[in-house]
Amino acid sequence: MSPASNFSMRVFYLTKAKYALLNIMERHLKVARFSELNDPFELLGVDRSLKHHRSELKLFRKKTNALTGLLCFGRTWDNPVMWGHYADSHRGICLGFEVPRRHLKKVFYAKNLTQIRVELNSTGPLLNRAAKGKLLCTKFHDWNYEKEWRLLVKLKACKKDESGLHFLGFSHALKLCSVVLGPRCKEEIGAVRRLTKVLDPEIDVIKARLAYQSFRVVTNIAATKSS
Repeated sequence: MSPASNFSMRVFYLTKAKYALLNIMERHLKVARFSELNDPFELLGVDRSLKHHRSELKLFRKKTNALTGLLCFGRTWDNPVMWGHYADSHRGICLGFEVPRRHLKKVFYAKNLTQIRVELNSTGPLLNRAAKGKLLCTKFHDWNYEKEWRLLVKLKACKKDESGLHFLGFSHALKLCSVVLGPRCKEEIGAVRRLTKVLDPEIDVIKARLAYQSFRVVTNIAATKSS
């Protein structure tokens, strides 16, 4: 095993405050499904001019959605657009995790639809393995502000609740390391610290604010230290 395979990355998950606190209490994250993501081009980032391409992609999307889920992370938490889109207009919370690099897939942002080769055999067209892997992590270029990394998971390996939702539990491969309260978040930092202390006293709990000299979200040092 190479040294790089043991390397862990810090990645960030933005959500509404109530869901973030529930995730901490339950020690898990909700696994997303490809059919629920906000980009309608998920698994469709290729030229679909030919009819047999469209047929094969339809089957691939259906099978993938039935068997595979994903967790979507950002590489940083300082982008105000991400807070606006995914964290309840800055009222939410960002959870920071350490995840082994080998488990993460970097999203490729394409300006144009990719040309793929569809292999043919006696039973019909089949996407090759490389094309399938690329489809799982390709998005349109204008999403590149997300700096997204994906953790793909088999749904059968996840916990499933009565409503049919899937969850992946915290572990050494999904280790909660930091909690960032958004600039408009109403949760008390002291209460959140007491909650995280039960899980791990080493988890950093931070209050964020808007930067004074740039369009960024930064640590509110005074509010973080005073609690």
